[in-house]
Amino acid sequence: MGHLNDSYLRKLPEMVLGVPTDIGSVDRPCEGCLAGKQARLPFSKVRVRATRPLELVHSDVMGPITPVSHDQKRYVLSFIDDFSHFAVIYNLKSKSEVFLHFRKYRAMAEAHFGTKISRFRCDNGREYLTNEMKEYFSENGVQWELSVAYSPSQNGVAERFFRSLTEKSRSMLAESRLPRSLWTEAISTAVYLINRSPTSAIKDDVPASLWYGHKANLEKIRVFGSVAYAKTPKELIKEKFESRTSKCYMVGYAPNGYRLYSPNLNRIIVARDVHFNEDVPAEGVRLTDDGSEELFELQSETIPVVIEEQTIDEEDSTSEAEDNSVELNRHARERRPPRYLEDFVVLALNAESYIYEVPTSYQDIANHDQKEKWFKATREEMEAISKNGTWQLVDLPEGKKALNSRWVFNIKEDGVNEVRYKARLVVKGCGQRKGFDYEETYSPVARLTTVRTLMSVINAENLKTCQLDTKNAFLHGILSEDIYMKQPDGFDDKSGKVCKLVKSLYGLKQASRTWNQRLNSFFCEWGLQRSKYDMCLYYRYRDRQKLFVLVWVDDLIIASTCEKWIVDLKQVMSANFDMKDIGNLVMFLGLRLHFLPDGLLINQEAYVNQLIKRFRMEEAHPTDTPMVPGREFKKGPIITEEKPYRELVGCLSYLMNNSRPDISAAVNYYSQFQNCATEDEWKGLKRILRYLKKTADIGLFYPKSGQAKLEIYADADWANGSDRKSNSGNLFQVFGSTIAWSSRKQSVVALSSTEAELLSLTSATTEGIWIAGLFGELVADWNGLIHIYEDNQPCIAALKKWEFKRLKHIDVKYQFVKQMVEEKKILVEYVPTDLQKADILTKGLTSTKFIQLRELMGMRSLSLFHRS
Repeated sequence: MGHLNDSYLRKLPEMVLGVPTDIGSVDRPCEGCLAGKQARLPFSKVRVRATRPLELVHSDVMGPITPVSHDQKRYVLSFIDDFSHFAVIYNLKSKSEVFLHFRKYRAMAEAHFGTKISRFRCDNGREYLTNEMKEYFSENGVQWELSVAYSPSQNGVAERFFRSLTEKSRSMLAESRLPRSLWTEAISTAVYLINRSPTSAIKDDVPASLWYGHKANLEKIRVFGSVAYAKTPKELIKEKFESRTSKCYMVGYAPNGYRLYSPNLNRIIVARDVHFNEDVPAEGVRLTDDGSEELFELQSETIPVVIEEQTIDEEDSTSEAEDNSVELNRHARERRPPRYLEDFVVLALNAESYIYEVPTSYQDIANHDQKEKWFKATREEMEAISKNGTWQLVDLPEGKKALNSRWVFNIKEDGVNEVRYKARLVVKGCGQRKGFDYEETYSPVARLTTVRTLMSVINAENLKTCQLDTKNAFLHGILSEDIYMKQPDGFDDKSGKVCKLVKSLYGLKQASRTWNQRLNSFFCEWGLQRSKYDMCLYYRYRDRQKLFVLVWVDDLIIASTCEKWIVDLKQVMSANFDMKDIGNLVMFLGLRLHFLPDGLLINQEAYVNQLIKRFRMEEAHPTDTPMVPGREFKKGPIITEEKPYRELVGCLSYLMNNSRPDISAAVNYYSQFQNCATEDEWKGLKRILRYLKKTADIGLFYPKSGQAKLEIYADADWANGSDRKSNSGNLFQVFGSTIAWSSRKQSVVALSSTEAELLSLTSATTEGIWIAGLFGELVADWNGLIHIYEDNQPCIAALKKWEFKRLKHIDVKYQFVKQMVEEKKILVEYVPTDLQKADILTKGLTSTKFIQLRELMGMRSLSLFHRS
């Protein structure tokens, strides 16, 4: 515990998990404590503690520290929440980085608690008294409390924290015998331990418990500097009798394992499969001058890092190997091979992994290692703005206010690992006032149903396609308001003039709307007609030829029977806008499009694999179905520890809505428990990932042989929930291809299965009428009839015989469907339950039934086509 004092050590088992309860008194002197803690007692005083998280945050900078650390750091920046006394530190190369890391801390902390920092207390150091910091506090409503010069006691919390930090880290380094240049690792580990140790500022608790909202677990704590044997993956072992481990020294904690110093590799690595010998400290280890830190998976410098706490159940052994690998006294045989150590893989291949530090302001560029590339990126952005005629320099009219602007920087890598440095100038639209600087902001976006319907038409009619990307799209919008902006940082000519915006700029509230209006005017002038059913779809019919254009903000899909029309449109668009020709359709909105001899397959295999890795399910057992049939979980205690439940629901919902209707029923069910999930729901949610792992390459298949027909399957699972509300499932197909689906709980309790089916039929009809209109614009010779398939014969009989006296409480919905039947806009037909495709959207099914309906729904595996 980093030389925690005796009294606090005895209190620790009552406050955290994973610590033996039989800790006795330490009656021998500790050389590490004597080396690190010999100092006078601090002066104490009574003060009022904050009553909520982030009400008051203390900050201070320590340094310069000698020697320079192994990763070239010289300073330490601290942030301490007054309510929980939870500390976060950043190791800095220079004090000019303070503002950058303050913004990082503020974003992390406020997102964590859902509340804002109210007061910020620091000293009068120049690193805090910058114009950026002042402007930031003013704009974001943070009360700034500066201590009086030469009165460090007024910033006592931060000052005392640094004393505790240096004492603990000095003691750890002294006993470990590791080189002093590893002080950043010692300090980072010390903060992790301080946050999990008792403090007089908090009664009967530790800072980490208050910060995270659950009891801290110290089960994985190891002695700093102890010998650690990291397992080498078998793929990297070249000789039969080569050592299977690498001897390292434990220097810290990482989200997925431990931070280790490897003398052989001269690097800091992150390893998961580690065995420790905590009785043997490092013996005079030396760090060579060229030692540097290698971080993988873009790990943050923020300390402390959280070691994930997982529970293992009979269905999911994801973290079983990981937990065994980091527990010293467990000798159980590993049943399954551990995950690969990516750190060792990269190091063994002698390839470097970099963290790209991105500037947060124009002023940061001057201190950046790649400053010339960043300056070049800003010049390129200004050249594009000048070429576009975005603004004119004028005197600011009396009574007008000029908006501020800022630079946003980013790094992009292409497919061949070439790095592009990008800079974008954005105006701070938060200063705009409605009625003065803007009126409307709404801008339409194409519906995913429209995207899939167009894809089915492209596939069925074998249309030629092209994909375009508009560079700096929002700069092309024409402004109707008088908007003024201060000259951007780095490009101020000191004339006192301001920029009067002629065209739109990123950051303006109406930027997206003005771009959409400009594009709409262009298409209409060129002879395209805007769809009545989706404002982002345009079409033209002439001389038995057709052309379609679908717009998603600045990405465009062009499809036509006539190659010349596509070429002409590309030429005229390039003359009016800065366009990039991406070529044929391969990827759009995250959907991977596989044009095969037999048809089109749309899937998201890469995204599924990312989910599996993101939620650490690489070693989980795959399953045939996403949900257990007929299983109703007993409500146990609500999960108290941190689980990424909502995060996983959001990720699965995105996948479900894009390309995976087969998981709709499961995602719809488990999304109901985001505020009251138990371990059963958490296991069930992870089961969906286990199913996706087995079916990662499955997607929607659009056959070329389909008929121009709109078919809808409507079904309901009556009173299956604890609240007795039924589930509706609707499936929509054109050309035999699934282009839309829905799975949702009904808003009212149905008194019979017939009523539940009628409610599902109503929602299917309303959505079907919209799809019919859209489909009619895309396929001119379609007859316009909607076929709805229903497996409940009493429901069909009620519609045909007009027997609705018993259904008066849902009369409006009934009358609507009845009218559509009378007007022959829909034809309701019976389908046997075994062939009811929408049944898969209402509940969990057996694997045999589930796979059968999944195939009827038109979902196929890409590997099947590759094998054939």
